[in-house]
Amino acid sequence: MAVKPEIVDYINSHAEMVISEAKEIIGTSTNKEVEIEFQGVNEFSFDDLSSYYAESVVAIDFQLANAPDGKMQLFVDKATAARIGSLMMMEDEDKEVEFSDDHIDAVKEMTNQILGAISTKMKETGDVSVSFDDLNGQEVELNADMFEQPDLIMSKFSLKISEDEPKTITTVVAQGAIETLIEGEVETETPLEESQEAETEVVEEAAAGEAEETAEAAGEEMVEDKFDISGVLEGEEEKEVLEKEEEVSEVAAPEPRKEVAEVESKFEFLMDLTFNVSIELGRTKMLIKDIIELGHGSVIEFDKLAGEPVDLLIGDKKIGEGEVVILEEHFGIRITNLVHKAQLLRDIGTTRSSY
Repeated sequence: MAVKPEIVDYINSHAEMVISEAKEIIGTSTNKEVEIEFQGVNEFSFDDLSSYYAESVVAIDFQLANAPDGKMQLFVDKATAARIGSLMMMEDEDKEVEFSDDHIDAVKEMTNQILGAISTKMKETGDVSVSFDDLNGQEVELNADMFEQPDLIMSKFSLKISEDEPKTITTVVAQGAIETLIEGEVETETPLEESQEAETEVVEEAAAGEAEETAEAAGEEMVEDKFDISGVLEGEEEKEVLEKEEEVSEVAAPEPRKEVAEVESKFEFLMDLTFNVSIELGRTKMLIKDIIELGHGSVIEFDKLAGEPVDLLIGDKKIGEGEVVILEEHFGIRITNLVHKAQLLRDIGTTRSSY
């Protein structure tokens, strides 16, 4: 059955918005320049789909809420999934990436963020309130039995990350799901949005309670902002340290919990990912001829003075400072200055390794 003209028109008219939201999220998550091109929608053909992928693929399944034929599938080749996942987790780009379940989770969470952004955008433009649920990701071997649902259509996209070769991304959905979107018969709010609103309310209540405790403690001792890291990060706005008891009572909370909740919501897809955390003793520059002459017993002087705190890094982003300690037989760090939690999440979300 051919794709209905009204469905083709609807998909074509929304492609630019979908691409815009996807580019922003993928670009922010990987900190790479991203190009996405919509290459059209056609009647589903298993032969066409399988021709795009030489091996098993990552399949992301999700459901258009309140739509009987609302199952949707997104397919990504394993190399692209590994590339996206490794960039999100800030793995060493110079090392060969071995595909793992972590990369599937990364693509799944990124898809979740893109769907959320699309829902929000469509609601803002007054188009239709859209919600998605039952998101799942797995590695699969493509076979024709997976696509027994009638009237399927396939959309094709080209994804290019930085200087990589363009890769094919495909989506498969029943025409009935698109007809549901056209008719506007979908739920008005996603379960994810409901849980985020409930979490924000709890965070705000907790912040109010902590504000009262802070004001009571102000009568006995002055409170110092523990998130003050003046000069640690370039562009980080310095916080004022309270010097008088009267000023303490005006503080709403030890930290802006509402802001933290909003940032946590935006970067929720990062919460279950692993990042490289390291400390940096110091840096210096050397001539190539001096490096070549290095040998056993050579001493290199760094720019940091003895006794100065070491830098705490996530990837190549400095997030704080601390003192080196020994824990049994291992080195550790006792944090003395740390970036504010909301800023920390933003830094993680926009950080990539430069090595």
